[in-house]
Amino acid sequence: MRVRATLTYVGAAGLAIGPFLVWLRPLHFSGFQLNAQIFYRFYLATRTHVARHERGSRPLASAGLVFLILGALAFGGLAVRRGWLTSVAGALGVLGIGGYLITVSGANVRHPIGLGQAMGPGVVVAMIGGILAVAAGSFGPLPPKRGTRTPHATRAGPEEPPRPDRQPAANDWWERTRRREA
Repeated sequence: MRVRATLTYVGAAGLAIGPFLVWLRPLHFSGFQLNAQIFYRFYLATRTHVARHERGSRPLASAGLVFLILGALAFGGLAVRRGWLTSVAGALGVLGIGGYLITVSGANVRHPIGLGQAMGPGVVVAMIGGILAVAAGSFGPLPPKRGTRTPHATRAGPEEPPRPDRQPAANDWWERTRRREA
């Protein structure tokens, strides 16, 4: 299942690196400079409406933090044997990017922003990361870890102390003769 692990690493990295890159090209805003409301409501018009000191949103209410959390969830999907957590994080990332693109391209502003201007490199990287995370989650369960199971008891009776004078081949012979006699 190296394919699943590799796709999960690359997808989670895309979801985590995307917010640090430029999302909104005309204004050169990164994901951390956009409020999380950008996924469902457009609130920026032009650079003149946003003062220089008010340009960044609060980090805990930014779109970038949302994608960092989704990247961490996608990476945490490797801890779960099945890939459902990775798939859910990737799907939420793709839905978030879709909501962002619909909101920004359909905004009713004086100078409309086209889809090409709305898609900065950060949006593309985050979308590819989400798609790869969804693909990684669909690759099936990871194999069980070795050495984590407890050995089952073969018999319930008292065990015989080991005899140091016998070799493994002699042990087999000894057991076979013991069974014949019994």
